[in-house]
Amino acid sequence: MKQREHGCFVTILGCGLSVLLACWTPSLVVRAVDNAAAVDSLAGATAAAVFDFIETLYDQQDRALNDYLAEQLAAFIRTFPVSEHVATARFLQGRVALEAGDDHRAFACFMKTLFLHPGTMAHAKAAEGARMVITTNKSYQEHRNELLGMIGKEETTEKPADRFYSYISFLHGLDQSKLLERSRNEYQEFLSFYPTDPRNETVLHWIAESHLKQRQYREAVASYLKFEYMFPTSNLLAAVRIRRAELLSEKLKEPEQAMAALTAIIVDAPRTDVAGTALFLRASIKAEKRKDHLGAVADYRQLASSLPQHGRAVDAMLAMAEIYAKKLKDYGEAVTVYDQVAENYPRDPKSITALKESSKIYEDRLKQPATAAARYARIADLFPENEQAAEALLEAAKISRNQAKDYQQAAEYYQRIVDDYPRTDQARKAREELAKLQGASEG
Repeated sequence: MKQREHGCFVTILGCGLSVLLACWTPSLVVRAVDNAAAVDSLAGATAAAVFDFIETLYDQQDRALNDYLAEQLAAFIRTFPVSEHVATARFLQGRVALEAGDDHRAFACFMKTLFLHPGTMAHAKAAEGARMVITTNKSYQEHRNELLGMIGKEETTEKPADRFYSYISFLHGLDQSKLLERSRNEYQEFLSFYPTDPRNETVLHWIAESHLKQRQYREAVASYLKFEYMFPTSNLLAAVRIRRAELLSEKLKEPEQAMAALTAIIVDAPRTDVAGTALFLRASIKAEKRKDHLGAVADYRQLASSLPQHGRAVDAMLAMAEIYAKKLKDYGEAVTVYDQVAENYPRDPKSITALKESSKIYEDRLKQPATAAARYARIADLFPENEQAAEALLEAAKISRNQAKDYQQAAEYYQRIVDDYPRTDQARKAREELAKLQGASEG
């Protein structure tokens, strides 16, 4: 009966002592406070008894009980999170893992002890265990000195939440593939312990990333979606929404869902950088997955015209020109777009690609060799120091001589190579061709 009363009392305390104070008479309140002290004492005694059992079991050094002992230690920490024995329990988790041959789990347990329990006896023991793993396991050799230096420092913050966050930040920065699942569990534990912590958006983002690194794409997509629901005003939201759409399209092969996600971004935040990225991705899906080439062109054009300084604006124009040339066979529109790239972005090296493609179309499709040669020469005009400049002039000279039959223009291109790039292989070839042209004119 007494055990039953204790159980009810603990349940009532879980509902909040303030409720009891509001409902009970003064005499009952006094009894409640006395009983609460008794419960705390009982919990302490129970924690001590359970931990004595665990230590006795550990001292037996029965390897066959490693899994059972690991379960008991985890259960102890969950059940008695404020016990004075928790620090030692965490250290023992590391020892049990080490004895089971799991260096990575052991290292995580030792580091958790270091971060969460500074100033304890377990801290010093955990430091010794962590050093052993670092010096013997090849996975940690790259960052060995940095890790050893970190072990020599004690966490100075007094707030448990800050110490825990420092620990999981360490795990995230370590980026050890063998610890991804363990790290994710620690991130989730932080969220459970501190559900209102302002750093939770970062932690949830880490959870999604860890799924991604393990190629758990559906879990990653779900985690990113959870982030959207939980943190709609976060600075990370734009990147999260884009990443989710990319995974839906590229990894889960669900282009329609990806399109819906991207369209929502474009509608919610028009004329923003993230909207530009969404437009580019949506255009790619239309072109590659749906074969909607005109729809893709419309999205690429919208990006290039509304956000000309966007990081993908030039790529959008190149993609649009390629669709005109290879899918729609509209060569006139293709060269117009390619030429616009060079005109609008004269310092962007991608203009070289645009001018080359424009030249090929003028030469092969539109049969305008003089214009094709001029486009090659334009490369040297815009990028005289580029390693492709001399070769572009050589190509311009060849087209002028062989196809346009404009020998004077060809000679001018060859001479320009000799004058501007005298020590190149192209200059040697240009001298030879100039000599041939001169001989032909004299003959």
